[in-house]
Amino acid sequence: MTTYTKSDYHENDWKCAGKTIINQLSKNPGGFISRISIARYLIFLAVIASVVPAYFLLRSCSQKLRTNPSIFKYRDKAERDSLQISKVRFQTQWLHQSQFAGFYIANEKGFYRDYGLEVEISMGGPENPSANALSEEKADFVTMFLTTALREIDAGNQIINVGQISQKSSLLLVALKSSGIEKLKDLNGKRVGLWKNDFKEPSLILLNKNKINAEIVPISWTTNVLSEKVVDVMNMMDYNEYDIFINSGHAPDELTVFAAADYGVNIPEDGIYCRKDFYLQNPQLCQNFAEATMDGWIYAMNHEEEALAIVLRYLREAHLPANIPHQRWMLKKFKEAAMNKPEQFGTLSEQDYINSVKMMKENGVIKTSLPYQDFTGTKDAGQH
Repeated sequence: MTTYTKSDYHENDWKCAGKTIINQLSKNPGGFISRISIARYLIFLAVIASVVPAYFLLRSCSQKLRTNPSIFKYRDKAERDSLQISKVRFQTQWLHQSQFAGFYIANEKGFYRDYGLEVEISMGGPENPSANALSEEKADFVTMFLTTALREIDAGNQIINVGQISQKSSLLLVALKSSGIEKLKDLNGKRVGLWKNDFKEPSLILLNKNKINAEIVPISWTTNVLSEKVVDVMNMMDYNEYDIFINSGHAPDELTVFAAADYGVNIPEDGIYCRKDFYLQNPQLCQNFAEATMDGWIYAMNHEEEALAIVLRYLREAHLPANIPHQRWMLKKFKEAAMNKPEQFGTLSEQDYINSVKMMKENGVIKTSLPYQDFTGTKDAGQH
């Protein structure tokens, strides 16, 4: 199997890999192929074939989607030992799982170290929200849903999005067909189970946007409330609860599934955030953390079994249940979400941001917001 190294996709602007490949192949196909990893080329073809027509992808791919003044490659031991290392703390927004594979990979494969970082990874969850860890300065970087970040801004907490993993919403509303629910309008008058914390906001926006008048039932994270018909429908993430539910004895053809993105609520979830004061003091460090993390995600996508082994180790060390098929499903779904817009990989789309802010304001979730450039730090420190 061909080794896919960081130098392969840092040689050129890897976010515009499609344009680079087409241009170079037209000039010198033999010479270009000899200089790039075969894996990179195959990944490019697979993404184009499965996601969007090549023409539209290449046309939309700007040569300056991400500036990267410090081009890093794998370093030899002497170079690594000579680096001045900065210690930073990162906290996940949830329990350890494949949702955060890119971070684990970047840590275990030395990508953070290549960027001059020593990263301490801690686990969040319902009792340890990442937004609190950030505001209380218990973490330098965290992951959060975009909706959570916008609520933090609205509350007066100054944070910056330094990178974006999800490029589409993974939110679902799921019902048993036996309940008579076939169309979204059938949710009127039904009991809709939504998570208790602010993860419920996108689901409420979906209901409000589509003028659904339902009984909202606060629920925890178990899918048993749907199996036992305590509720008629509940929110799930396609990478997590949905897989758990169908593997608990519910065949997909027995379910009615409403994907939020298909009903006008495409608010991408997972992004990387830090405090604004930290960002202003350490702009290059923040860029390096985001770049190394995306390197980790690229590696995880290309080496799924190795990535799974690392994820499972984090789970076991945290004494969490380790279900290999479920973690494999999650990694696959996160790959789909991250590569939904290949040309935007690693950054938050300005249009997605504008649309999300608009929906949250229209539904009364937030009153204030920041311009995109302030939210992503591009106004203060150039493109990250």
